[in-house]
Amino acid sequence: YQGPAQAGALDTGMFPQTAFNAEPMPEAISDRLQERFSELLPLTEATAGTIAIWHPTIGRWSSRIGEGETPFWWASVAKLFTATIIWQLIESEDLNLQDRVDQWLPDYPGAELITVDQLLTHTSGVFSFNADKKLRTRNAYTPPEDLLEIAARHRFDFCPGTDWYYSNTGYVMLGLIAEAITKQSLAALIGQRIAKPLELDSVRLASPGEPANSFTQGLDDAAPNIQAIATTFGAGAVLGNAGDMVSFLHSMLNGGVLSTGSRDDAFSKRYAMFGQMESYGRGVMVIPVPDPEFTTTWIGHSGGAPGAKAVLIYDTRRQVYLAAAINRQAAAEAVANNMLKTLDTLLTENP
Repeated sequence: YQGPAQAGALDTGMFPQTAFNAEPMPEAISDRLQERFSELLPLTEATAGTIAIWHPTIGRWSSRIGEGETPFWWASVAKLFTATIIWQLIESEDLNLQDRVDQWLPDYPGAELITVDQLLTHTSGVFSFNADKKLRTRNAYTPPEDLLEIAARHRFDFCPGTDWYYSNTGYVMLGLIAEAITKQSLAALIGQRIAKPLELDSVRLASPGEPANSFTQGLDDAAPNIQAIATTFGAGAVLGNAGDMVSFLHSMLNGGVLSTGSRDDAFSKRYAMFGQMESYGRGVMVIPVPDPEFTTTWIGHSGGAPGAKAVLIYDTRRQVYLAAAINRQAAAEAVANNMLKTLDTLLTENP
């Protein structure tokens, strides 16, 4: 490996240490949070947003701004779902981190050199399909197998295991591997292994056959339609609302849909992202928040594309969960940070 500096394993003390209070937040606090969210959303030039905050002692709050009840697109936050399915298969001993990809994708050039671990960590060198110029202009459905054909026309970005670069194709591969092992679709796996047991009624993988208005439409000029969203498959096709997304992350970090051992392993190997402070583990992100007023670290995943920006995190210092998505590629992280600081102020005023 010769790429960006690697970070050490995440300190296990940064994971959730307290039980969660599932009761609604007091009205005095929830009303002010609603007011602040209504002030912040127009600053992003988005017209719709979904947000949820869970606090270990005062409970939870969620809100939606925008017409209708359609779910939001969470873009790359979907990788956290795909990675969870992969970890479940590792726990059941149907899969190993060092397994070679050619067992399931023998036609992909160089698949015998790529491991499951490299796909999870973005160290495979596999060309990311969204970087293909022709595909980027196609606002229609492209099946996962065709995405692999498109990626295979391009050279590897680097020899597998020698560097780091974000590859959406890698997570398409992981989704196809999960399907090959279980003989079920990735949509069914997310439904049966995550959404159904956790009662996440809004969470699903986008389907190319569903109505065009089945999700909250993006505003950007290049915002994709439902067919293009479905194309992203295991790399980015999850739809849902913020409350359900927080429930998922809470379960993933607390020994629910994953064992705590798998959770720890997901954060045990981390790579610097694009030369920035953020780091990437095995399907998870660690995001330092250098706010001079309150420095903290978020763990979870973010996502962004034309027409969508989303963040799903656990704030390790506050011990608070937050999910937020908006229908424009704008600063959802800034909205999230501002909402958490607003909560800090409210808790000081309402001890």
